[in-house]
Amino acid sequence: MMTRQIVIVDDHSEVAEQLQTALPQDSFTLTLFRCTQDMQNHLPLLKPDMFLISRNNSVSDGVRAARYIRTKLKLIQPVILYGDCQEESDIISSLEAGADDYIPRSSSTGQIVARIQAHLRRSEGFRPAPIASVSRTSRGLEVDLATRSAWVNGTLIPLSVKEFDLLYHLIRARGRIVTLEELFNLGWGSVSHGDTRTVLVHISNLRRKLRGSSRECPYIITVRGVGYMFNSQSLFTDHSPPWSSKQTAAQAVSSS
Repeated sequence: MMTRQIVIVDDHSEVAEQLQTALPQDSFTLTLFRCTQDMQNHLPLLKPDMFLISRNNSVSDGVRAARYIRTKLKLIQPVILYGDCQEESDIISSLEAGADDYIPRSSSTGQIVARIQAHLRRSEGFRPAPIASVSRTSRGLEVDLATRSAWVNGTLIPLSVKEFDLLYHLIRARGRIVTLEELFNLGWGSVSHGDTRTVLVHISNLRRKLRGSSRECPYIITVRGVGYMFNSQSLFTDHSPPWSSKQTAAQAVSSS
């Protein structure tokens, strides 16, 4: 049985202790750090499957930690923030920093475990029906389903698990409108306390990454009051330029 490693960043140990009791010890390893700096120092020795980070850490900023994981380390593992605040602005800022979800600290242990397992299932068990091993749009967007990678004009775009799932779902549904509810159920399901505004934040982040230096993202069309469509004028082909023309993950990190 595969053992999953969850990295927890919290200056209190209550959540870690609850999860230690609730999660099967032969399936999960929990590693607790008091602050973001401790996590950064030890991360090269770890292979985390998920990050669970306190937003209300008195030692370090949980939102900044999520942003560091996404923008500096360019990791795609699920990142969940949790905290005492339940204001809409706190939830949105957590998602905008790159978190996949936000959990109120008041949630029961059972709910937290369900959310963790749901995110891990989606990140590890995502097996899309093949459309092509490597596909390309006429406007420069390429998607490699095997490695869950995306490029725009040859530049690797670091997408989180949620962002890639949303992009892929829109691509598969190209030519039809995908509602906010459909995207929300795809990415978060019934275990989430959030709502469709969560989708809006992730789509906004996805568009920002895909548009690069352009003013607008040509790939995702908003259908106001309903949802989104993948631009049907950017149809996928089964052809791709040589791999050498595309930026690798290592090159992306070295150039950042």
